Amino acid sequence: MSLMTWTVEQHGTNVSFADNEHQQVFQNLNILYDLRIEGAETPKIVEQLKILLGIVAAHFSHEEHEMQVKNFIGYERHKIEHYELISTCTAMEIKIQAGELELTERICQLIKSWFDSHIPEYDRAYSQALNA
Repeated sequence: MSLMTWTVEQHGTNVSFADNEHQQVFQNLNILYDLRIEGAETPKIVEQLKILLGIVAAHFSHEEHEMQVKNFIGYERHKIEHYELISTCTAMEIKIQAGELELTERICQLIKSWFDSHIPEYDRAYSQALNA
């Protein structure tokens, strides 16, 4: 079962590296979601969460680098958005690993919602600048 399906209409940015990396993020978020649905043990959940966070962090770094190279005016606000998601997810990872938090449907839906709003609002905004 998939939590997220990448579509051009909803998630396309017209920036090839970003679209490809977003698809990879969604694929790994779906793996994490499936583990949760299947009732995987905490160590397996934490392992996939670490993989996902690594992919997301690498994508954010790449995106931020490209925005800086092109002097994208929305860079600072965009970077703050990235920082807030990574900080929140890292804190959740620590709590899940410690047994203080479970990966729930609500948490998965919150992550999904973040990407569903972030990509159209923030990532599409850099399309013209990064393609210049």
